[in-house]
Amino acid sequence: MMRRWIGGAMLVAWGCGGATPTAEADAGASARAAASEPDAGARGEADASTRAAAPRSGLGGAVDAMIESAQAPAAGPVGPLPMPGFHAVVTSEEWLGLHPLLDGTLMISAGPKLLRVDPGGTIHDDPALLGGIELPLHDLRDEGPEPQLEAIGEWGGWWTVQVGGWWPTSPFLTLSLPGLHDEPYALYRWKDDRWAKVEGSSRTMIAYPRAVRAWKDDSVLAWRGFYAPALDTDHFCSLCPEEFYETPEYKGAERAVASAKLLAVLAGPAKGPTLSRRDAVAFDALPSGEAFVGLEGGSILVIAADGTQQLVAASGETAGGLHGLVARGPQEVIGFGGRKDGPLLVRWDGTELQALPEPECGRAVASLSIVGPTWWATCGSEAPRSYEQLNFEERDGSLWRKQGEGGWERAELGPRMQPRQVVARAEDDVWVTSHGKDGTGTVLHTRARGAVIELGGMEEIVRAGFYGRGPSKRE
Repeated sequence: MMRRWIGGAMLVAWGCGGATPTAEADAGASARAAASEPDAGARGEADASTRAAAPRSGLGGAVDAMIESAQAPAAGPVGPLPMPGFHAVVTSEEWLGLHPLLDGTLMISAGPKLLRVDPGGTIHDDPALLGGIELPLHDLRDEGPEPQLEAIGEWGGWWTVQVGGWWPTSPFLTLSLPGLHDEPYALYRWKDDRWAKVEGSSRTMIAYPRAVRAWKDDSVLAWRGFYAPALDTDHFCSLCPEEFYETPEYKGAERAVASAKLLAVLAGPAKGPTLSRRDAVAFDALPSGEAFVGLEGGSILVIAADGTQQLVAASGETAGGLHGLVARGPQEVIGFGGRKDGPLLVRWDGTELQALPEPECGRAVASLSIVGPTWWATCGSEAPRSYEQLNFEERDGSLWRKQGEGGWERAELGPRMQPRQVVARAEDDVWVTSHGKDGTGTVLHTRARGAVIELGGMEEIVRAGFYGRGPSKRE
């Protein structure tokens, strides 16, 4: 039986507006039309260049197996397993991310650089995974790597927001570009053994995937984020006058974002639901047709397979800032995040929200991954994409495990390791990203392997990946 692969979410402290941070695995499609046009229009939920045909070859059986796995009862009690050891497998000076795909593939990101981990655990460092990706200043490519590195260093970095879908038939990649761009996000789809950029921007706004999930009718459903240049007041004025907010450009952008669908189908025949709420901060979905949206304050919007929507309100000990959702079945969803005084962990049982025992970490739950009866979690502060942006107090992170009905226990990775994200694919197949006090990121795995893959920093990634050169000589 094919397992439904579920991974945790890494926090983005500055990823979206509002008081609650969001998960790295967010979603989207291509940009919509101008403000005067309806969001879907004759072109459907996603622009034709973005929306792909459902990868039906061999997919129907896989989706059936995923539904069966999601709806199957939890495994019976098992004896406690010893805490596994973790071994360094990848290092980088860039912020490292883990991105589980729908078929069991795992992508490791360092900036725009991707490593592919197949379901068997082999890491593939394939140069083709940079193929088709445009440099931030693509018009200046022929002038060498220096202008690119200067722009990346001075304008907020270059990193992977999400990789999602089925490998290799329909994966989608979202990159965040340096802040000097009018379009701060770029969307790609894997096609013909390389990334093909999806052109979908309009003068009004762009839409981009934040998380991608398998959904009903062999479809791929995405939770989208939006960026409208006219609403970016920091770009125009630090203290904009009142009349600025009444301009046709500003009002048109407001209408475009308000009418755009937060959940849209990227591949397949289904049509994404129209949400009754806009304050989404987390998302998950099931191939049996259910979708779940975490809202500001901790409430969860439950969307049944027939499209009906139910608001499950959070209050008291179930209220807080959600960072992610893990849907274990149509009637069971786990929410994780934080409160002002520590972590938040809740469960929807088909009727109401219930508070669950939390790791005694004193910080928010940053990621959560569940395989069988074993739960893995990381605790940590809101995490930017640059290690240098963390102050001393924010650098602490921790890794925790819970087996069955037992309590949470901390996994010690060493004094220099600050865990940020965990993805468990099996009891003996657990991946963790950690960022040390020296600023170097490390991916650790429960299986020992050969030499560590050293990706270096952005200079090495750009020079070697886009120009076929080694790093410049340093003093």
